[in-house]
Amino acid sequence: MEFRFAPRRTKFEKNLKLRVGFSDNSRMERQTNSASLPASFSAAYRVARAMLLLSTLAFTACDDGNVHVIRFPSGKVREMWTEKGKGNQATVRSGPFQAFSETGRIRVQGEYSNGFLVREKRYDSSGKVVSDRRFAVKSERVRARGASGDSLTAEETCAWSQEPGAAPLKHGLCAMKYPEGAALATRYYRSGRLQGPVKAWYPDGTPWLQGAYAADIPVGLWRTWTQGGNLLWSATYSKGEKDGEWREWYPDGTRKAEAAFRGGVPEGGYQEWYSNGRPRLTGLVARVAQELLGQPRLANAGA
Repeated sequence: MEFRFAPRRTKFEKNLKLRVGFSDNSRMERQTNSASLPASFSAAYRVARAMLLLSTLAFTACDDGNVHVIRFPSGKVREMWTEKGKGNQATVRSGPFQAFSETGRIRVQGEYSNGFLVREKRYDSSGKVVSDRRFAVKSERVRARGASGDSLTAEETCAWSQEPGAAPLKHGLCAMKYPEGAALATRYYRSGRLQGPVKAWYPDGTPWLQGAYAADIPVGLWRTWTQGGNLLWSATYSKGEKDGEWREWYPDGTRKAEAAFRGGVPEGGYQEWYSNGRPRLTGLVARVAQELLGQPRLANAGA
């Protein structure tokens, strides 16, 4: 599959072809034939062509995938890719992707297969290829802990780097399934380290856990839910340490405990309630940091 630019064609553009795609010979192809354009239109043509190539004003894919485009504040295209998935199916990246500088220079291009990165090429400022990496998608049986807390055997599928003379490393999407086939968790790696969002689900597909990592360190907002959709736990991380409010709820949604942190250190008070809403405990308790507020872990799947 290849990506194409699809500008609105006029009677003066019948022989004009513009194509940018990811091909087996790993070149960006541009074909232009403006011989049929009247001389009076040559200047306008050059301006329009430059705007098209630099800004990628129109973009289509050659299949039925959904095209996604991220733009710079200036309006120029920063990234573009396609996703597939219809109806109630979750959409995943599939097919070529491209990333540009704000001047329109190609920075990265590659290809996804059903959400997994299988090839990635990077270019320097002169357009020279500085890296061309390929990835193998592999599945294996692993032990994990499901939403119920029980240990189970799950199927894990990840993209692995294929560098000559180097040990394979996870890179990009890593997905795990329950034994019955339902999605258990997804997370992302960059050269063997957790990087990006982590999500997990109950066997029926309802959300169980959400969070994020940066270089193997928990960052941002982490949350867990009951199968009925009520929040169970919520905490914010900064540089791997709790930073901000930490909260816990009973399965019916009644608040259970609250505390505040700054840089991983409890700050202020700690409060705890019975399931009927009556106060149970107030004060700064040492076990908060040791027993209740451990870093979020998703067994072998989410951490």
